[in-house]
Amino acid sequence: MKLYTPHARERLTFSGTLDVADFASWARHRADKLGLTGSVTTEADTVIADVSGPAELIEAMALCCSLGPASSWVERVDRITLPPHQVGAIGPLNPHSV
Repeated sequence: MKLYTPHARERLTFSGTLDVADFASWARHRADKLGLTGSVTTEADTVIADVSGPAELIEAMALCCSLGPASSWVERVDRITLPPHQVGAIGPLNPHSV
């Protein structure tokens, strides 16, 4: 029995009233807990998560992060489907990418 849809990649861009460093760390932790791979970076007042994994888990990541940590208020989540990578081309989330 198949539990998840095939592998997917998305860029999730979170914007709003964010404590960017705290939100990025929080998002990275959520992605790790969901078993997603990729990176979480910051740009001005946004946090960008390029994540890879089962589509259902990416959906969970988007929903979870739209609620954000207490220090942030997410007003918008933009989602872009990214082209697939070769197997092994994207690794675990880098805790030093911010």
